[in-house]
Amino acid sequence: MLIKMSSSVFSMDVLKPPIVNVGGRFYRKILTSESRGCNESEQAPYIEDEFTCDDGPCVIDDIKLIEQGYQIQINVPSAFYGYIIGKKGETRKRIETETGANIIIPKGQANEVITIKSEVKKNVAAARDRINLLVESARRRQPFTHFLSIPLITPKITEAVNKFKTDVLKTCSQSEGLHETMFQKSQHLHLTLGTMVLMNKHEVDKAINLLEKCRTSIISAILHGEPLKVSLSGLEYMNDDPAEVDVLYCKVQPTDNSNKLQLLVDSVAEQFINEGLMVREYDHVKIHATLINSLFNRDSELGNHEKVYSKNQKIRKSFDARVILEIFGDCNLSTCDLAEMHISIRGTKSTNYYCNEAVITLC
Repeated sequence: MLIKMSSSVFSMDVLKPPIVNVGGRFYRKILTSESRGCNESEQAPYIEDEFTCDDGPCVIDDIKLIEQGYQIQINVPSAFYGYIIGKKGETRKRIETETGANIIIPKGQANEVITIKSEVKKNVAAARDRINLLVESARRRQPFTHFLSIPLITPKITEAVNKFKTDVLKTCSQSEGLHETMFQKSQHLHLTLGTMVLMNKHEVDKAINLLEKCRTSIISAILHGEPLKVSLSGLEYMNDDPAEVDVLYCKVQPTDNSNKLQLLVDSVAEQFINEGLMVREYDHVKIHATLINSLFNRDSELGNHEKVYSKNQKIRKSFDARVILEIFGDCNLSTCDLAEMHISIRGTKSTNYYCNEAVITLC
């Protein structure tokens, strides 16, 4: 479990702490009063949050006995080395002093394996957990690199999506903030199960192997080799105010009104979360096919609806969707069988869907 504390006040943060899952272990996060008073730009890139393990004895089964004591080697992408080393090496020195372990960080990117040694086994475990938590904290600050997706591409759906764009731009051109570049391309229509930050080949391979396991242990058990047909119909939006919408999407649901699709995406996402490849954002995966997203906007003129999202350094320009919802709220984009699940690579759109690291068939 993770707990967030301040030395000055006892706040509700202590009663309802955020939880971080690192390698299957849960921690409470302790935020020191010194770091609490700093903004993010002052902390990064050399920041270390204080953590404490509160789920019982540390896991030490993966630590090996060597001639000089004990050792463990952990794969850490070189992009995170700065967080572990710290300014002038202060972070690494502090971990070594507090845990009694020796941390060996390789130079360059050829060998992204950190070695931890100590004469005492629990010292190795303590240093390993501190490093894992630092990496997890740093990873949460990174923009996602990959996403788990299910393509929604058939000739009928492609035709319907293109027609939707044409009709909306023709009849709703006066809607404030609406721009033609906000529309999702028909060849990229998909369901997103979750996003991932995969920083090296080791992490990509881990995701690929897990996806294959999900195919045999989860997907086959739910679908039994039968195709899952879904309908794409009806518009909804993700904001409270239809006059200021960021994302307009089409609902996707099985034609037999079963819960198979929700069960499938939730079960697969849960496996990726448990392996530390995804971060839990909601209790369930929100099943939707994005049709218009203000983040796609390439209009250089930003109006009064401008929003800045620091996580991805993107600028949103919300649009007025009231007329669109009134005219096209009950639109039907046809049906399709869900055929594949992809580990898609962010920012690699091609003429035929996104580039991918792996693909599995669903039936």
